[in-house]
Amino acid sequence: VENQTKLEPLFAKTEGRRFDINVIVRNYTYTWNQVSVGTCSMNRKSYYQLFVEDNPKVMKRRKQARVAMRNACEIEIKEKNLSVKGSMINLSAGGFAIESKDSAFANAAGECVYLTIHNFPLLDGKTLAGIIVRATKENGKYMVGCRMLYDSKEIKAYVEKENR
Repeated sequence: VENQTKLEPLFAKTEGRRFDINVIVRNYTYTWNQVSVGTCSMNRKSYYQLFVEDNPKVMKRRKQARVAMRNACEIEIKEKNLSVKGSMINLSAGGFAIESKDSAFANAAGECVYLTIHNFPLLDGKTLAGIIVRATKENGKYMVGCRMLYDSKEIKAYVEKENR
């Protein structure tokens, strides 16, 4: 660990203790149980080392498969009487992720949004309704994750077809 002093409080009392470690890669969660932490030295630098004794359990992280998208979209937040421009990040039968520069998303978790996706014939101009479950600011844009009010069979079939 390059900057070991920042991590020392985290690992200071790990001797003899075991931890569960979760690593998310794409849509899968890899879980190792009973992992221990130790230190080692290499080239006069100290590093933390994880000791794993078994293979990970692998499970899908999300209920529904997703497809990446870059379509422009209009996002309506009725509680704020606001309509903003955004861009799709991904879509699934049960949710979607969007990005927008608008600060209306700074504290929007729990609010209902209505989404119109441009150039997306499957919906033919219909809106998707969703509840914002997270909104994080990254590089001047808000990344907004939403859970749809109901799962869509049509979107599920579309995503399955796109992911083949």
